[in-house]
Amino acid sequence: MLVAGAAAGCGWVLAGRVLAPLRRVTETARRIASAPVADQSLHERIALSGRSDEVKELADTFDTMVERLDRSFDGQRRFVANASHELRTPITLTCALVEMAMHRRTASADVQRLGGNLLEINARHECG
Repeated sequence: MLVAGAAAGCGWVLAGRVLAPLRRVTETARRIASAPVADQSLHERIALSGRSDEVKELADTFDTMVERLDRSFDGQRRFVANASHELRTPITLTCALVEMAMHRRTASADVQRLGGNLLEINARHECG
């Protein structure tokens, strides 16, 4: 009876030590998956150290996958920022030119009315 209890205790401790890295992989994956904003949690890595075995290979593969996703999100953020900037520049320029034409002393009522309409349309496209 005592031997069986000792064997069970040793088995439990040994199993806990063997499964600890797998728990770490699972916990990290859950944290990344449950983050409110996906791309904010993609900087986290498991970075499992130790001997090279199936669990470390799984952790390394997971880290590689998350790294690729992180780079993809970064590329997407850069693209959106650049596209947004490129779209704002001509709209801002157009607004400035329309306002200059409208406020000239020689601007007719038609030019002022057309300018007002153009500024209203441009305002929908974030004209300041």
